[in-house]
Amino acid sequence: MRVIIGFFFSLVWALAESTYQTPLAAYLGLTGAQSDALERGYGDFNDFAAARQARLDQLSIAISYARAAAYPDLADIGRLYLEYEVILRDAVAHADAWHSTAVAILTAPQVAKLENIRRSYDLYDQINWAQTANLIGPVDGGLIATPPLFDQYNVYPTLNPYAAYQLQAYLGLSDTQIRTLVDILYPELIKASDIYSQIVDSEGKVGLELTKDAPDPITIGQLITGMDAAAAQPTAGRAQIREALLAQLTPAQRKLVAQLDEFLKGVNLVQPATCLALVAPQLNQTTVTASGAIAFNVNQVPRLDFGCGSY
Repeated sequence: MRVIIGFFFSLVWALAESTYQTPLAAYLGLTGAQSDALERGYGDFNDFAAARQARLDQLSIAISYARAAAYPDLADIGRLYLEYEVILRDAVAHADAWHSTAVAILTAPQVAKLENIRRSYDLYDQINWAQTANLIGPVDGGLIATPPLFDQYNVYPTLNPYAAYQLQAYLGLSDTQIRTLVDILYPELIKASDIYSQIVDSEGKVGLELTKDAPDPITIGQLITGMDAAAAQPTAGRAQIREALLAQLTPAQRKLVAQLDEFLKGVNLVQPATCLALVAPQLNQTTVTASGAIAFNVNQVPRLDFGCGSY
């Protein structure tokens, strides 16, 4: 089966600050010279893509009309598709070349950090559930346990099946370990639910107070500071809960958790790294069907331009 490969990025060029002031640059430790080189390449590819993007848009319209004609011109349709594919292949080749050039700008330690960003993309689900289960991430904020972690259709507390699968598959957790994690985390969810019910009740009281002809500032202040104090309670024992959870794991499993914790740092850097072609470009594949008709949607023209705002 032949594959027509379309390279796309659907964002707009808009750099608001220099690279070395951004999270990606800070994580990789980019120098000013490296930042400038990446920005130049980034702009050069956008310039290259602009004219080709305009032609793709024209071709998509032409293809649509040609296929809808009462008496389709087969040669014309074929010519349009061939030109479309040539443009896409050319864009992919340029994107791959820029990816190699961009990575070559980095030092070996920076490339190693870049690999963490790549792994963050590959392991997104595992990272997400490990953080939700309080195995990784900051210990000074957020809920210790949240409802999505648990199976809402099971009366007896148990993990969400998908979460359990991801954690067991990656960390090699036994059923007994999963059960122990639930026993530690579920009571924290109950506590958090009670606390947030109090917060919602206080918010309602603040709203009622504000509707009065003469609202009492002291009452409002007491309610708001009370909500702040309540919101801090669910995280008060987070470090201790984390310690209890990790104690249930083997040394090999704790090593994997530590790796996920490192990969977590790269989750928000995947997009800007991809925009700069530091992570290999993603490809959009359009295949020829068994009947020979190209599965092509003229309403979904691949975007060739890079552009990710401030990275």
